[in-house]
Amino acid sequence: MYAIILCEGETDAILISYYLINTLGYGYIKRLPNNMPKLDDLSKIVNWYKDVDGKYIAICPVGGSAFQDSVIKVMDYNRYADKEKIFQKMVLVMDNDDESVSEHIKMIGKYLACRNELSAGVWETFSYVNDFSEEVYGKIACILQPADEYGALETFVLQVICENDIDATEAVNQAKVFVKSFKSKKYLQHRRDRVKANLAVSLSVMYPSRTFTTINEFLENMRWNDYQLFQKQFKLFENINII
Repeated sequence: MYAIILCEGETDAILISYYLINTLGYGYIKRLPNNMPKLDDLSKIVNWYKDVDGKYIAICPVGGSAFQDSVIKVMDYNRYADKEKIFQKMVLVMDNDDESVSEHIKMIGKYLACRNELSAGVWETFSYVNDFSEEVYGKIACILQPADEYGALETFVLQVICENDIDATEAVNQAKVFVKSFKSKKYLQHRRDRVKANLAVSLSVMYPSRTFTTINEFLENMRWNDYQLFQKQFKLFENINII
């Protein structure tokens, strides 16, 4: 049996993989065994990880509007797969970008007929009948980024960077003021762009010598395990391969 993590994009996948490798002891798999599930219809980028007990996790960036479709595709696979080859656990790592996110999560829970209403931060059990007329059980959970305010991955990263750091907090606050007051008929026309700009401007101020480093490269080289907020955010993954 396998586990699968569906997330917004490649940047989310970087942070999640960091947690799996550095906190839970998973290793990245460069070459998959031939009998592993193919997930090409879910994502162009699929990364697999394996722990010391031989349990596998796949991370798939699917895009913010595709979570429900992706869950349906996972379940379509599960229904015809042997019970030893299904994705028994799923985690959705979603941007907490507006109030509609909670409704979207509830809809996914209804589709799966979860025992209880699906909400962020908890595991819920679902069941289905596969193509062999067997009843099969699985679990699903959602993680919102950030968990306590509207925003996106970039908002969460800034929260982590500011943890117990007065100077970083001041730099981020001033960067946000600049982005909020910035006016242009061409640039930063959408809220999502301004959220990304908050992170980009903040990092440029705090690490000017790394201005030409991509955000993803920067994130890959951060010591995320030093931050308690980062550990708290992904703690739910500790149970991802416990049946």
